[in-house]
Amino acid sequence: MGKRLVDQRNRFGIRKLSVGVCSVVVATCFLGVTTSYAEE
Repeated sequence: MGKRLVDQRNRFGIRKLSVGVCSVVVATCFLGVTTSYAEE
């Protein structure tokens, strides 16, 4: 039972991390597009 709880927690941590990475990538792309429009 303890091992199952650890596996579940690890899976949740990985999902949380991937969501964070995705949001950073989206924010970076959005800021990059905004900056390039501002330069023109």
